[in-house]
Amino acid sequence: MGWYGSLLGGLLGLVVPVLIIGGIVYLVTRARRDRRNGITAHGALMAYFYFVTAVSVITAVAGTISFVYVAIDQAFRASEIASDITVASVLLGTGLVICLLHVYGRRAVEKTTGKAAPTLRRVYVFSMLGIFSLAGLVSLPLAIYQLIDYYVTRTGEPGYGPYNNPPPSEALAVAIVVVPLWAYYLFRVFREIRQKDMKETEG
Repeated sequence: MGWYGSLLGGLLGLVVPVLIIGGIVYLVTRARRDRRNGITAHGALMAYFYFVTAVSVITAVAGTISFVYVAIDQAFRASEIASDITVASVLLGTGLVICLLHVYGRRAVEKTTGKAAPTLRRVYVFSMLGIFSLAGLVSLPLAIYQLIDYYVTRTGEPGYGPYNNPPPSEALAVAIVVVPLWAYYLFRVFREIRQKDMKETEG
């Protein structure tokens, strides 16, 4: 899958260990707090929902980046897009469907049991913020540099710079998709902090 596979593998390589460690810490802490021997079924189920949601979000993001990449690359130069569109559609469609199903399932369980998992939710939100902030910090300056360099040095054949440098389609596509998600999860973190402060004040 070319750079799509590398991108998806890199993002999943970040989210999987963070969520696994965070989930284990949450479940152990919850078990001790409830004075129970072992992990509760509810806690394990909620950890599963958040884990799969995170993975499916990453998959959908990779698909979205693929679509944006195709659009940007076509704007710079004409290229073969059939296989790219297929890969993007599969990633985006699969990620969205799995994400929606697991978000619905998690909310249904929370509504039925009357118990949420605020600590696990915070682990999820902070983990996603870390992943997208890291991706944004890497892709944004790289996209800006490559874009400026491309337009400043563009003198050779159409779609390439004087040293046959390709247009900055990949870095630009990643930045366009990742930076708004960075801002979204930053907002989510601020909201979690405000809610926690309010509960502590009321308590």
